[in-house]
Amino acid sequence: MNDFANPRITVLMPVYNCELYIKETINSILNQTFIDFEFLIIDDASTDKTIDIIKTYNDERIKLIKKTLNTGLTNSLNIGLKLAKGEYIARMDGDDISFPQRFAKQIALLDANPDIVLCGTLYKVIGTEKICNHPLLYEEIKVKLISGCYIAHPTVMFRKSVFESYQLEYDPAMEPAEDYDLWARLSFIGKIVNIGEVLLYYRIHSKQTSIIYGEKQKKITEDVTIRMLQKLIPLVDRQVYFFDLKKNVINNHNVLTAVVMKMNLLNSLASANNQIGIYDKKFFLKFVNIEKKHLSDLLKENLKSYSLINLGNILKQFPSFFIDIGFKETLKFVIRSIFHKKISVIQIKKNLESFFKESKSWGKFKFIQLKGNIFSKTIRSQNADYKSIPIIIISFNQFHYLEKLIDFLTSNNYSNIVIIDNNSTYEPLLNYFNKIESIATIHRLKDNHGHLVFWENKDLFKKYSKGYYALTDADINPITECPTDFLNYFKTILDRDSKITKVGFSLKVNDIPDTNLYKDRILKWESQFSNNQRKDGNFVAHIDTTFALYRPKYKHNEKDFYNACRTKMPFVARHGGWYIDNRNLTEEQKFFFATCTDSSSWRINEDGIMDNQNYLL
Repeated sequence: MNDFANPRITVLMPVYNCELYIKETINSILNQTFIDFEFLIIDDASTDKTIDIIKTYNDERIKLIKKTLNTGLTNSLNIGLKLAKGEYIARMDGDDISFPQRFAKQIALLDANPDIVLCGTLYKVIGTEKICNHPLLYEEIKVKLISGCYIAHPTVMFRKSVFESYQLEYDPAMEPAEDYDLWARLSFIGKIVNIGEVLLYYRIHSKQTSIIYGEKQKKITEDVTIRMLQKLIPLVDRQVYFFDLKKNVINNHNVLTAVVMKMNLLNSLASANNQIGIYDKKFFLKFVNIEKKHLSDLLKENLKSYSLINLGNILKQFPSFFIDIGFKETLKFVIRSIFHKKISVIQIKKNLESFFKESKSWGKFKFIQLKGNIFSKTIRSQNADYKSIPIIIISFNQFHYLEKLIDFLTSNNYSNIVIIDNNSTYEPLLNYFNKIESIATIHRLKDNHGHLVFWENKDLFKKYSKGYYALTDADINPITECPTDFLNYFKTILDRDSKITKVGFSLKVNDIPDTNLYKDRILKWESQFSNNQRKDGNFVAHIDTTFALYRPKYKHNEKDFYNACRTKMPFVARHGGWYIDNRNLTEEQKFFFATCTDSSSWRINEDGIMDNQNYLL
C-alpha cells in the first residue's frame, strides 16, 4: 500500500524529446519490485510525442510536471529536488532501463547503512556486452573522482535529508557535468558507494548530452579535478597538471621541463596527502603511480628525436625515465642518440611487414603465414577453430536481411558475430539489437561512416584485424544449400593463393524477381564476375564489401582491395537489395533508401529509380 503523502522513494526523471525510448523507460520503473514510490517526471518543453506517451499511463504514482520553456537539465533536476516527498531520491533518465530489483536492493543498502549518503550501481551499455565496472568502495571512489565520474547518474539513489541539511543542489554552471560536480562535493560530506551488480541498462546515442557537449564537459571535468586536488595543494598549477604530452614531441628542453614539473607535482600531491590524509593513502598512492606510469609511457612513445643533446637533457632532468623503461630500451635509446638514428623498432617492423606483404614470392608469402601461425595467439586459435573468426557486419537501417543472416550464422554455431552499426534509426532494427546483445557484439556509432567504416575506425580495426576476419554488408544471405563450413573453405583458398586479398561468396542472380526494374542491368553487371574461372572451379573476380574473408591485418587500400576470389556453387549468397518491387517498396525499404548515403551501391529514390549511374551503363 502506497502512502502518497510520504513515499519512501521519489523517482526523479527529467525528460526532453524522449519519444523513442520513454515507454521502455517508464515500464522499467513501474515494474519495480519495490512499489512505495512517487514517479516525478519533469518535462523540459518537449516538442515531440514524449508528453502524449506519458499521458497514456494510468498509474497514480506518476506525477507529470510540464515546463513551458526549455530551461535545461539542471533546472529540471533542481525543481524535482524541491518537489520530492520521498525519504530517498532515485534518479532516472528518459532513455535508460532499470532492472526490476534496482530500488529494492538500493533501499535495503541505504536502510542498513546510515553513513552511506548515496549509492549507485553498475550498468550495461545497451546493444553491447560492455559492463561498466565502476569501483564499489567509498575510499576508492573518492580518489577515482579526481580523474573522472565513477558514479553513473541514472543509477543513483541518495538521502534527501543530506541534501536539505547541506543545502545541496545541482550547479547550473557545471552543466553538462553537473552530476560529476555534485558527487565530488558530496564525497566530502558522507560515504558514496556502488552496488557491485548491474541494475541498469544504459543507452548511448547521438543526441546524448555527453556527446553533443563533449568539449564543454571536458572543461568542466578539469575544473572539478583541480578543485579536488586543491584540497591537498591550494595553489595547484592547472597548466602543469593537464600538460598534454600527446601534443608534443620530446625534442627540446621545454617539453622535458614540463614532464619533470608534472612528475614533481604528482610527488608533491602524494606527500601532502600522506601528511593530511584527505584521501585514503593506499588508493591515492595507486592513483599517483598510475598517472606517473602513464606519463612515462607517453614519454617513451613520443621519443621522436635522437641526439646527444636530447640524451643529455633527459639524463639531467629526468634520469628516472631510464629506470622506468628498463635496460634494454635505455640501451636502444642511447645507441640511436649517439648515431643520430631516427628509425624506431616499430618502424622497422612495419617496413618488414610491408616488404613481405608486397612480395609475390611464394616462399616469402609462406613465411608470413608461418610467422603468424607461430607467434600470433589469435591466428593459432582461428586455425584450431575457424568459427571463432570474427564475422563483421556493417549495418545501417536494414532489419529483415540482417535478422536472416544472424539466424544463419547462429544456427551454424558461428560464435564471434560483430555488428558495426552506422547510427541506424529504424525502430524495429534498434529493438532487434536489444534482443541479440547476448549473441552478438554491437558497436553503435554516432554517425553514418559508410561501408568502409571498419577500416577507417582505428579502434575497431585494431580490435578485430589481429587474425583473419570476415566482413559483409547486412543484406548478404548465404543460400540454404551453402555448407556450414564455408568460412573454412574460404580460408583454405586464401592460405594457398598469394595473389588475392580476400575470398567471398559469388552472388546468386538467376532468381532475381521481375519486379526489380533493373534486373537486366544487374545480370549484365554481374556477368563480368564469372568470366575468369580458376582451375579449382572458383572465379577470379572483384569483391567489394559483400561477404568475404580477409587476411590478418589487411588494411583497405585501392591497389589490392578488389583482388579477390568468388566461390563456386554451393558457396553462394543472395544480395537482398536486389529482391525488391520498385513500385511497391516495403516500409523498411522506403526507410532505408530515404536515409542511406551514396555508399549504398544499388540505391533507388522514392520513385523507384536507381541513383548510382555506374550501374546504368
